[in-house]
Amino acid sequence: MLQTTDLFDARCGGYHIYRIPAVLVTPGGAVLVATEARGGEGGDYDDIDLLIRRSTDGGLSWDEPRCLVPHERYGPGPANNCTLIADRQTGAVHVTYCYDYARVFYLRSD
Repeated sequence: MLQTTDLFDARCGGYHIYRIPAVLVTPGGAVLVATEARGGEGGDYDDIDLLIRRSTDGGLSWDEPRCLVPHERYGPGPANNCTLIADRQTGAVHVTYCYDYARVFYLRSD
């Protein structure tokens, strides 16, 4: 039987809406879910933070959301289009994301 869990609820957590999810299972079995947390009215150019949640038990329970990239990190403009990539050899998680639809940034977590 399929089980569902609400990870991000619209108009909760100080955001208007959550969009554009990214999902990854790490080589160690952790499940990561990132999303755009949109403030304002939820538009493409409103304040957008990138949030992430983690489960270490196959999705049965989840850590509280953490802000991966705050929208004000680089000045005015939204953070968006997060991509999660697992390195199956090293276990590292690579993250790419856009800022203000003009620049692309990279993060790495070991």
